[in-house]
Amino acid sequence: IAVYVLDAKTGEPKLLQHIPTQGVEARTISVAPGNQWFIVGNQKGGQVQRGTATEAEKANIAVFRIKPDGTLAFHRKYDMPEPGRSLMWVEALQL
Repeated sequence: IAVYVLDAKTGEPKLLQHIPTQGVEARTISVAPGNQWFIVGNQKGGQVQRGTATEAEKANIAVFRIKPDGTLAFHRKYDMPEPGRSLMWVEALQL
């Protein structure tokens, strides 16, 4: 995920942060009502490289807190219960 801020005068974007999506293929994103949570739907599972190790990653929903400066902090992820299952859509709704 790349987080940018826009200059109020020029409209030019400035990179604030790069942060991993915590998954293999990020398909959808959503900002929860209240603008405190950023949610990523990682569609597919697969093999990921972490340092020198290769690990299996399931499709998942990853949740990040939106900090006051606009950057993201990883909070937690919710894996799909079965390997090989995909996740098609994620949306945050106010109920």
